Amino acid sequence: MGERRALRLVTNENAVVLGAGFAGLLTAGVLTKFYQQVTVVDWDPVPGQYRRGVPQGRHAHNLLPAGARVVDEVFPGLVAEMSADGAVLADVLSDYRFYLGGKELPRVPVGAHSVHATRPFYERHLRRRLVAQDGLRLVLGADVVGLIGDDRRITGVRILPQEAGLRAARAWANDVWQDVEQSLDQGELPSTEQDTLIRLVLNHTTSTVYEVGRTVHRWAGSAAIRRGPVDRFLRDLGTGAQHITSSPVVLQNCGKWLSGAQPDARWSFLDLT
Repeated sequence: MGERRALRLVTNENAVVLGAGFAGLLTAGVLTKFYQQVTVVDWDPVPGQYRRGVPQGRHAHNLLPAGARVVDEVFPGLVAEMSADGAVLADVLSDYRFYLGGKELPRVPVGAHSVHATRPFYERHLRRRLVAQDGLRLVLGADVVGLIGDDRRITGVRILPQEAGLRAARAWANDVWQDVEQSLDQGELPSTEQDTLIRLVLNHTTSTVYEVGRTVHRWAGSAAIRRGPVDRFLRDLGTGAQHITSSPVVLQNCGKWLSGAQPDARWSFLDLT
């Protein structure tokens, strides 16, 4: 943690796919047939949801027949599995209405079906089948910061987990606080679960920012010991990371509630009583 890491490629041994979206997951599925290990890297830390890296993810999605055939070639039987899980299969002519010049075209079944579902639905099923392949590795929440290679070919990529980790912490903090705001807007006090998540988010965000600071310190070299912005940045981070609200006792109390050891307890500042 905290260092730039290199993922190297060796012909027929390792392959790296940048992006764990629809295209990346399908590409990785093909590569698993030719490489001993396939690593899929994506900056989004949480799979299976509407992702910030896919801004069009909330739009209606339609996998056309040719695409559905490719999916079934890479992952045999996957279209039928998606249909059984709720995806809508539609004949491209008989189940649609097409109008030309104000007149509806004849609806004739042709036996070619498209697959209607949400973007997370597609990705969840592709990822489920992909991770079952031997030699598959998912690296989520990591930024690609450079390529390794020469004038002839690319032999690897450099990834940096800190920035993506910081984005993940920020996204979690936003989700937790939006949930708390909804309760407050309804005239309700935060529940024990919400209070617990607030404390966990605070602790996690603090430790994540501290790791970013440690990386800055290493990259700064001798400049880090001089009086100035870097010096003050590291001092403030170190002090914040030792704040009582991020102490081990708070984490232990969070664990007690999350594990069900004290299901009826309430928070009193830092204590669970």
